[in-house]
Amino acid sequence: MSAKSNKYNIQEYHKQSWQLEMLIAGGILFSLYNFGDDLRAFYLSIYSTIKITSHFMIGFFGAYVLTTVLLFGFGANLILRSVWLAYLGLSYAFADGINYDNIKGSEAYKSKLKKNPTALDRVVYLEKWSKLSYSFAIIVALFVLSLIITSTTVIWLLNVISSGLGDVPITSYIVVILMVLIQLGFLDQLFLSTKEKGRFARISSFSDKLFNIFTLAFLYRREALVLKSNVNKWAFYGFVLLYLFVSITISINRVGDFYSSGTFTFSPFDDRDFYRGYFRSTMSRNRYENTLGPDKKFFSGGIQSDIVKDNYLKLFVVYQENFDWQFKGSFKEFGLSNKYPDSLRTANEFKAHRKNQNEKWQAAINDYLKVYIDSNQVSQIQWAAYKHPVTAEEGYLTYLKIDTLAKSKHYMYVDIRYNLTSGGSQTERLLNIPFWKD
Repeated sequence: MSAKSNKYNIQEYHKQSWQLEMLIAGGILFSLYNFGDDLRAFYLSIYSTIKITSHFMIGFFGAYVLTTVLLFGFGANLILRSVWLAYLGLSYAFADGINYDNIKGSEAYKSKLKKNPTALDRVVYLEKWSKLSYSFAIIVALFVLSLIITSTTVIWLLNVISSGLGDVPITSYIVVILMVLIQLGFLDQLFLSTKEKGRFARISSFSDKLFNIFTLAFLYRREALVLKSNVNKWAFYGFVLLYLFVSITISINRVGDFYSSGTFTFSPFDDRDFYRGYFRSTMSRNRYENTLGPDKKFFSGGIQSDIVKDNYLKLFVVYQENFDWQFKGSFKEFGLSNKYPDSLRTANEFKAHRKNQNEKWQAAINDYLKVYIDSNQVSQIQWAAYKHPVTAEEGYLTYLKIDTLAKSKHYMYVDIRYNLTSGGSQTERLLNIPFWKD
């Protein structure tokens, strides 16, 4: 097929593609609008049952960034297409454009009007930017997808090489920044110089091909070069980085609404300087059952209310995945087993064994979870495994008598005691819950 024929076919596709653009962009916008809620629901359903590692969070957070990138790009495309259709309608209805015979004004004014772009010129101009906004959104989305794959893989490999190395925050930041620079091509001249010959050049070429296939970079790299080579290179880099920065900032704020470890927030509509000082006292809504719902979790645990009118505290502690490490040792220390001994024969023997194991299980939990009301430790607590009916979180539930407490402000503390690999033990505060006894 000749170049002339190819150009003709592209022009024909170009004439017909705007309908597909609007259909795809509109459909994806509708889906992406609710996708953030789906991601949040997914995280809240599994956060306590898996180990939240750096490579998991980069993949999870990257999905939010990918969603935001597409929302921006397709939103811009729909807006530009809407304006384009408006201009196109005017050009169709009034093909000759402005009727200067009906315009009152000097000849100089009319001459100036004639030099301005016509409605048809604006149609052509908007056609270009509409198509570019659509293409740019797809290319940046593929770039983000590639970045997610490479960053999560590198951090996972670092954890394989040295346990915990990839989960250090500064390591994750360095990896992501380095991958952004590599993906944008900043380091191409250093590693993939075309002037090199010999073995190094062959190794570099092979590594580049492997990298492109593994990270899916082959889907967008050539097209990104088309954009970069036809505009100012630094303007291209600047716009891509700005686009990513805005998408990342918005994504951080969205994730920060529910992520249990928290993120920084950025609000351009909050001019208060002294509200968020480190010195302030705070209360967390996640510590009180009456403030929660299916999409608002305890994360660590809580009690029934901030104002307690009952003569008991209903304490619920969410079972986290990292509890397993301690309980593995506790089960061995207290003689617990998940299996019945083969020697059991009668119903009474099974019943007696279950009772004995439950007593050891209670002792193991009380050895791990230390509960205090004000400065007094609560002993001989009876725990029960429990799935909360509102938040659907699984953990341990107990009821504590507080009928002798004064009607005033009190604090509930829960510490966890864990054994150190070097010997000895250490405690760490899990919950700090203020409440008022009424």
